[in-house]
Order: sequence, then C-alpha cells, then structure tokens
Amino acid sequence: MKLTEIQEYFESSLYEMSNFGSDFTGLTSGTKLWIRTEPTELPHTKYRVKFDHPQNGSAVFALWGDEPIQVAGDWKVSGKDLKKITALINALHNELRSHIDGTIDSGELSMLFQQIKPDIEEI
Repeated sequence: MKLTEIQEYFESSLYEMSNFGSDFTGLTSGTKLWIRTEPTELPHTKYRVKFDHPQNGSAVFALWGDEPIQVAGDWKVSGKDLKKITALINALHNELRSHIDGTIDSGELSMLFQQIKPDIEEI
C-alpha cells in the first residue's frame, strides 16, 4: 500500500460527512465515529468507519461484505471495544448506507444511534 493510500484512511476532511461521539453511540467514553463512502464499481455501497479515541488513537474499519474488518489504525481494537464496534456497525448497516446516500440526515441517524445505544453499552 502506498503512503498516500494510508494517509487517506485518516484524512479528516474525507470523513466530515459524520461525527458522532460516544454520547450517541454507546462506545467507550471519548470515542468519536466518522463515516465516509468509498468509490467502488461494485453493486453495493462500500464505506469506512473511523473511530478516534483520546488515549488509544484511531482505528478504521471497512465494510463491503457481511462483517466489518479493521483495515488501518494505531488503535488495535480488541475485546469489548471490538464487540461494541462490530455490533454498532452491524446493527446500523442499512442506516449508515442510507445516511451516506443522503436518504436520512445526521439528526435521523443520531436518533437511531440513541435507540441502540443501551444495547451497545451493555456489551
């Protein structure tokens, strides 16, 4: 992978479509979630989700199949954090795609996060 490709994983301006804090998502306190689309010629939407944590750094997950996979980051997500992130992405997969497509706005996505937040926090 080229250095420019690696930088694209973390370039904040590419993720400005969304910024949801842990107060919305139920993730570890201080974590921020960012969403971006990926250019693709495949018949389904492909996107990345970046998580920034004040102590742990950043982790980028990609989803273009059934399961999110970590593709970059100095925060090597494991344990409960990994279970929470996977559950969050899987629970809101269609909604995240709708947000990217512009079908629902950030306010609507925030409300959806609030509905599943208790389940994510319990993991």
